[in-house]
Amino acid sequence: NNTISYEKWPTYDKAKTIDDEIELPVQFNGKLKATVMVPMDASEDIAKEVVHNNETVCSLLEGKNIVKEIYVRNKIYNIVVR
Repeated sequence: NNTISYEKWPTYDKAKTIDDEIELPVQFNGKLKATVMVPMDASEDIAKEVVHNNETVCSLLEGKNIVKEIYVRNKIYNIVVR
């Protein structure tokens, strides 16, 4: 008697569709060099710690002088070096 055409559509929980972590691009002087995983809506301090503990970023910072660091929440982390 019951066919699939009379069944209700499944429901979803919107909270389960939101990611806990995001992949944050890291740029050096405006050029993409690495990506790191950070918690969603991470503060600047947390993002800075994750970025500076990344092996790729550490190797790119060797012998360079950091002029400025720019963090746009959930978008990008840019490091200006000389």
